[in-house]
Amino acid sequence: MSTTGSHTTSISVADRPRATQGRLALVPRNFDNHATRKSLPTGIVTLLLADIEGSTRIWETQPREMAAALAAMDRVLAELVNATHGVCPIEQGEGDSFVVAFTSASDAVMCALALQEAVPSLIRLRIGVHTGEVQLRDEGKYMGPTINRAARLRELGHGGQTLLSGTTRDLVFGVLPDRAWLTDLGRHSLRDLSSPERVAQLSHRNLRNHFPPLRIRTTEDAVKPVVHRNRFHRTDLRRSAGVRTDKILGAVRNRLADYLNPDFT
Repeated sequence: MSTTGSHTTSISVADRPRATQGRLALVPRNFDNHATRKSLPTGIVTLLLADIEGSTRIWETQPREMAAALAAMDRVLAELVNATHGVCPIEQGEGDSFVVAFTSASDAVMCALALQEAVPSLIRLRIGVHTGEVQLRDEGKYMGPTINRAARLRELGHGGQTLLSGTTRDLVFGVLPDRAWLTDLGRHSLRDLSSPERVAQLSHRNLRNHFPPLRIRTTEDAVKPVVHRNRFHRTDLRRSAGVRTDKILGAVRNRLADYLNPDFT
């Protein structure tokens, strides 16, 4: 699915919002959110944090289209999270943002790639992925340095862009799906955090991969981006990951088409 273009969508009575602020309480059709049934992972966890670039402006100018796009995205998100063994903390995130937790960094990468391809074209996600030891605020929320760093990492990006921390980059470098690669964007300061972060961009042949410079104030070192592609380092494990990602994306594309079809019940 291209990151450009437009969809013609309509909103059924069941999909109309019951709230006007923040994430809508949208009523799904024939939908079961598997992701909310699982306990949050603890210990060393990979966190995927995402938000929608320019969501306030879209709500102001295209409220009906945005409501329909969010309804479709929420359904796709739940299916992708379930397919990649993730868990969504209950009510964590603000506005149109969300958090997904994974015990495997490679699963988080596959989820991020699939999300960027599967979301409706009206929505452009900024995604930050970081791995570290997590702390639970309660049974349904995380707190502490790991989720804070993931949030600050996300802030550096643009809509459609997925950024990995240095820790996550090191964990997934050897097991990227086929047609995916990493670009080292250098070491950068993160807002309110004392230590800088080595940032890598996650890219895929089917996605937009060229973005403006990161949204940063200062850099520790400005280096020329270094591209790491799997075609130079193929293994059976990487090919297996690529096949799995393609299957997930194919299934989600079909489901997304159903969700955006006004006659779907």
